[in-house]
Amino acid sequence: MKKDIARIGLDEAKKLLDFRANGVIERDIADGQLRGAVALHNILASEGFAYLADEVGMGKTYIALGVLCLLRFAHPNLRVLVIAPKQNIQEKWLKDWKNLVKTNYRATDLLVRSFQGLPTRPAIVCSNLVHWAIEAVKNPDRDTFIRLPSFSFGLSQDKGKAREGKQALWNKLAKGAPMLKRIDLDPASLDNDAFKDAFARGVNALLPHYDLVIVDEAHNLKHGYGEVGRVSSRNRLLALTLGSATDGAHEAFPSYGRRFDRVLFLSATPLESDYAELYRQLALFGFGEAVKDLHGEAAEEHAKKILIRRLTRIHVAGEPHTKNMYRREWRGGGVTMHDEPLEIPNDEQRLTVALVQRKVAEVIRHPKFDKTFQMGMLASFESFGQTAGRKKRDAAREGDAVFAGSDQTDEPEEREGADVDIIGRLRQSYSKNVEDRGLPHPKMDAVVASLVDASLGSVFDQGDKALIFVRRVASVREIGDKLRHGYDAWIEDKLRQELGEAMSGELRKIFEEYRDWRRSRGAAQQQNEEARVEPQGDENTGEAELVPEERREELDELDDDVTFFAWFFRGKGPEKRFSGASFRNNQLQGETSPFGTFFEENYVALLLGPAALQDPLGTLVQAVDEDRGRLTERLRGIAATQVQKRRGEISRRAYFEAYQAAALVALAEARSFRDKQRAETLLEWRFPGAKREPEVDVKHSFPGPEAYLGVRTFFSEVERRPALAQSLFPEKIADSREFARDRELRRELLAHAARLGHSFITLFSLAARMFGSLEARRAERGQDYATRLIDQYCDRLETERGKPGFSAMRELESIAEHFHEIFRLNFEKAAEAKNTEAIRKLIRDELSSQRPVAGMSGGVTPRIVKQFRMPGYPVVLVTTDVLKEGEDLHTFCSKVIHYGIAWNPSEMEQKTGRIDRIGSATHRRLAKLEGRINEHEKLQTQYPYLLETVERLQMARLFRKMNKFVRSMHTSFGGEEPARGRASAISVDSAFAAEERDIRPIEGLLETKFEVDEALLCGSQQIDRQKAEARANACLQRFAELIKLLGSKIRIDWHNVSPDGEYVGTTYRRGPKVLRPEERDKPGRNGVRQQPILLYVEGAPMGGRALIHLTSPVGRIDEDRLVELFGHQTNLAGTRICLVEESKDGPTSYTVTVEGDILLDPQETDVEELYDLIAAVALGADDVEGVFLSEEDRAFESFAPDLRKERDHGAH
Repeated sequence: MKKDIARIGLDEAKKLLDFRANGVIERDIADGQLRGAVALHNILASEGFAYLADEVGMGKTYIALGVLCLLRFAHPNLRVLVIAPKQNIQEKWLKDWKNLVKTNYRATDLLVRSFQGLPTRPAIVCSNLVHWAIEAVKNPDRDTFIRLPSFSFGLSQDKGKAREGKQALWNKLAKGAPMLKRIDLDPASLDNDAFKDAFARGVNALLPHYDLVIVDEAHNLKHGYGEVGRVSSRNRLLALTLGSATDGAHEAFPSYGRRFDRVLFLSATPLESDYAELYRQLALFGFGEAVKDLHGEAAEEHAKKILIRRLTRIHVAGEPHTKNMYRREWRGGGVTMHDEPLEIPNDEQRLTVALVQRKVAEVIRHPKFDKTFQMGMLASFESFGQTAGRKKRDAAREGDAVFAGSDQTDEPEEREGADVDIIGRLRQSYSKNVEDRGLPHPKMDAVVASLVDASLGSVFDQGDKALIFVRRVASVREIGDKLRHGYDAWIEDKLRQELGEAMSGELRKIFEEYRDWRRSRGAAQQQNEEARVEPQGDENTGEAELVPEERREELDELDDDVTFFAWFFRGKGPEKRFSGASFRNNQLQGETSPFGTFFEENYVALLLGPAALQDPLGTLVQAVDEDRGRLTERLRGIAATQVQKRRGEISRRAYFEAYQAAALVALAEARSFRDKQRAETLLEWRFPGAKREPEVDVKHSFPGPEAYLGVRTFFSEVERRPALAQSLFPEKIADSREFARDRELRRELLAHAARLGHSFITLFSLAARMFGSLEARRAERGQDYATRLIDQYCDRLETERGKPGFSAMRELESIAEHFHEIFRLNFEKAAEAKNTEAIRKLIRDELSSQRPVAGMSGGVTPRIVKQFRMPGYPVVLVTTDVLKEGEDLHTFCSKVIHYGIAWNPSEMEQKTGRIDRIGSATHRRLAKLEGRINEHEKLQTQYPYLLETVERLQMARLFRKMNKFVRSMHTSFGGEEPARGRASAISVDSAFAAEERDIRPIEGLLETKFEVDEALLCGSQQIDRQKAEARANACLQRFAELIKLLGSKIRIDWHNVSPDGEYVGTTYRRGPKVLRPEERDKPGRNGVRQQPILLYVEGAPMGGRALIHLTSPVGRIDEDRLVELFGHQTNLAGTRICLVEESKDGPTSYTVTVEGDILLDPQETDVEELYDLIAAVALGADDVEGVFLSEEDRAFESFAPDLRKERDHGAH
């Protein structure tokens, strides 16, 4: 039954939502997001569907999730389905949902937010339709996240193979839902199109009813629903699966029907050429009759009833600026002089371009192409290099496509590039008859030169990031290689300046070795490419997947990071040389090296002041008010206890850490020390589990504390220099726990950046100059050299403060300044970390393998995305449209180059929107200005093209379409009706004949036609947050009381008790009964067995009551025994056997659990109910363990790490 939704007012919604709670965005932006959420909620209440069309980068995802919060508060059992455009965005939705509930939802009410700060409803991310259907049968009451490409899958044209494929796919579906086997249908006998229809109806039969569907990037559905051949099979499959298809009913599927009520659509570009596109999106979900007026003259007025669109506005010196005012569009084609055409530098290239144009014209005029070409899909627009016969790596990554986004046409010849063959023949002829090298391409060379030429302000000198989008897949490699060659030239000159004349000869020899290595590597690659196999897409969808990090690392080693930096600073480097890699691995990270503590923290200096290093033990004696001799022996005892389990000779670094831990223990326990709480929390973070008292006899030879308490480190020296300390640690935090966490996170991030990325070049260069040679043997020096290097590095950083250019100080200072935003975007798991080692591993994983220039095609590499969101490497990212949506790349990038273009304005805006978002580098820079904007301070959007080629025609078409879209959505320019037609093909003759008009960017302040109507911010629903929270707290209090009462009924050894209602313990049994508290036999004696349990309170969608959930891990059971396993379910009364879906972050010690729940009512639930639940689950889990795991009896310790993660992965 469709739920009645009462409208809500803005003031009431404020009781639940605060979009500025984490301080990331400005108050006016946060208020706008709340207004949008309330208005959309109320449109959904009255209309049943709503459309959010805010500009790119304004937080549409968070606004939609805010709507979900408002709905779920009133209807806790609300079922939600989110349809995302791609896998990376699908996963981002779930991450954002967790973040919003934790940070921006104000109530801990067990309706939306649990006591742990998590969403009360479990969630599931589905990889394809079969996965979705089977999981829906298992547990329909989960927030479900699917992706649009799952509704599109290919079938072989070979009848035999097609039949096998169809039968296999149907069997997968029926295996998880046996009821489908009763359907009177032979799906494998159907033709491919009919099978897809039947498959969609089969999935539909298994789905629950969703109260709300959220469709992200809904413009992807603008072609609507129709018969096979008239629209994409994806759209048809989507409508049939959800039950909104007008011809969906079928006698073989009597239960077929609509599986949703309300729909919230999201897109920054809801239409491009006609309101009919908006109509078709809505009609696809069955709202066609309600929006039929979108076909008429009143289309705009009708759209205003259901569509909201707000514009990005930033204020510069008090004046509002919309995006067209703070973006600088380079529509003239050039990349060095604004709005000047791109020059062809010499006669040879002019002749080459002319010849290519002639040959391309001949191809286009062939009857096969009928004087037309697809926008963005002529290879010659991007390169005169190899395209046909591409290497298997590139082909595999893009599903054997020549161009990314080639689905804009169904013609195979156009998909492959009409001019690919002729360009290939010209290249071969040039190589044979003129010069044995590639044909130069003026556009590619100009773009590369604009980025690497020192006279034009090299990005490697300035550190100004650039994002390059291409269409031709091979262009990722070609442009990347040219940029990498430019980087090598830059770093050779950089090192020559840094190291000086004395080492120029050694440096020259090292670069000769590098070039030999690069040539040999290139030859080896050429030989091995044909044997390489690359990751493919989803077998059912053909979708490009996220590339696993471990596999991506392997590919990186083999492929696209051929730079001096990768070889010398990151890789093995030259033998018997002092290289960046050897310095980091042998000295900076060496256990015995005097440089091994370079980036450590001296906690004595941190807590007692840098001056304490002159007499660290004496200063410590005064701070703790203890006798010097007694304190010395105590420190020695604690330090010796710290290192007692180390094998072999104890290293210098181990002694340092042991004495640092001992000093923190002494300070934390000293009654007279005013910052004892700060010492305690630092001890917990840096040395968790540190022994507080000596536990071993200290040998006379064990060194004393003086030498190790007084070790100078980089961070202790930073604290001695106030200006430097203010730059790198700008926040003064009073709370001890927050101080410890902030200090350790900042220190680890700064240390990793300084030794893994661009900043490391400076540190290495200073070390090399100090050693006086690049010979490896000269690098083995004593502590005095480490101290000298600390001084010199800090001196350099202070010298670089405030100076322009890409320096070590700029990178580190930028990290410090934007620390919170960097962690929010890149290290979301840091919130779960409880100690420094966990943070260290997290940061190391994400910042390793840095490269100056990165490329991406076929799949998203999360590590590269995260590194691009930081101020260091990569400086340039070359990508196909895999990054056109869903990834935020705005934090330090203000330049996008559309080297290859999409055919429609929406994709172009999506791509530019990657760097034009709330809180972007551009927004931050302009917000600081006190006067008018200089052109170079704007966000730079470049469209390089050659004026002398037919590329000019497609650019003119694109610019006109972009302008028409702006006019259609804004009131400032007469609100003309959008142009009809959406063809992606250009007719050469008519394009040449047409006047090149309306291609200049639109100027002036934009005003939206679709602002929020104030009437939409009113409603009758009353929010009683206090009552909801009081009810939740009563549940938690009752739960704690029940736990205490259990103590007299059942033996449970509790291992972890959390104040938010989470208990981890071990129960015991003998025979068919659990043990009572007085029965204390150990496991293994007298038939006693043990069983770990996890018990916690979560929200339940039933009248404000909570749910007590109990999980007990069993272990890892082979898949071939799953049928037998589920047959065992009949032996378990009141509990259920659950499978744990394996994932990178999920549990590894078990794949099977036994689980159960009871409702928790503050007044009615008694201890007997909880006792029965624990007994049933624990006995059931132990029975399963005994039957399927050969009488194993695993203790809590073997499951402990995974049980701690169970809450996040417990949606079984």
